[in-house]
Order: sequence, then structure tokens, then C-alpha cells
Amino acid sequence: MAKEKPSNKELSEVLDIPEDIVAHIQDSGGYISTGVAAQLLCINPQTLRNWGEKGGLVPDRILASGHRRYLLTTIADYIRKERVKE
Repeated sequence: MAKEKPSNKELSEVLDIPEDIVAHIQDSGGYISTGVAAQLLCINPQTLRNWGEKGGLVPDRILASGHRRYLLTTIADYIRKERVKE
């Protein structure tokens, strides 16, 4: 069964960013850079890269240039899971 896509409002609340910014990102394909993802997670971008290399939070896409991209929903899902652990 396919997972239901969260609304922009839900993503906005989980990520603590304005809904119009979520809408803009989603309208642009939903991908964010390593730096933006790291900011949302309150970690250093290198830490996020290390997690990906160790099989943790892996990027949803890697561009031909080697730049990593994460779906906004992937980051929100990770944050939700971490909150449940607390």
C-alpha cells in the first residue's frame, strides 16, 4: 500500500518552516540540498554526508556532479521518527 503524501501544512509543522516555503519546495520537485537538509536537522552538513555514507539517512538523489539531494518528506519523516524516540 502506498504511503499517503503529507500535506504542506503537516510538513510545515514538522519542519518548523513557513507553509509557503514548503509549497515552493514541493512545487519545485521537493528536493533540497545537503546544506538545507542539515539546517532543518540542526546538524553540520558533513555529519549528514557521513550518515549517508554509513547507510543512515541516505540522499534520495545524487546528481552527476556528486551533489546530494534529499526530499523534504524524507527529512520530515526522519524528524518524526526521532521525536517518537524522545
